[in-house]
Amino acid sequence: MTAMGILAIPAPYIGGLLYDNVAPEATFIVASVFVLLAIPLTLRKLHVPSAETTDFSIPARMEADILEEQKV
Repeated sequence: MTAMGILAIPAPYIGGLLYDNVAPEATFIVASVFVLLAIPLTLRKLHVPSAETTDFSIPARMEADILEEQKV
């Protein structure tokens, strides 16, 4: 079971407690805070390298194979 699955089990119960004992808006505020905390973590995990740091060159061995195939 993933961390998300484990956290999803008590989420409705905690949301209900917030709704009943604090305020109906508290459920949505807490959920929004967790989403805002997750955004930087997600962006760091899904970081796309810039074009300057990415090497798009063909390795020499592949280049030799391509040239050999073109000769035939």
